[in-house]
Amino acid sequence: MGNMTLRGLVLSQYPSISDFANRVHWSRHRASNIVNGRQRPTADEMETLASALDISEPAMFMALFFPSLSTM
Repeated sequence: MGNMTLRGLVLSQYPSISDFANRVHWSRHRASNIVNGRQRPTADEMETLASALDISEPAMFMALFFPSLSTM
């Protein structure tokens, strides 16, 4: 996965954070805070993100949401 960030992944699949927010039925503010790292996603939000971004590989999930653990 390299150095892909959540923001980078969202913007590689959606034209904007607003489009992504509409897709997952979140406010733009909530999506922006999570995507830009100002707010840590809850377990439910991680599940929503993984589904919307088609993240099915455990390594990719860990790298995005638990980067300090994924290097072990």
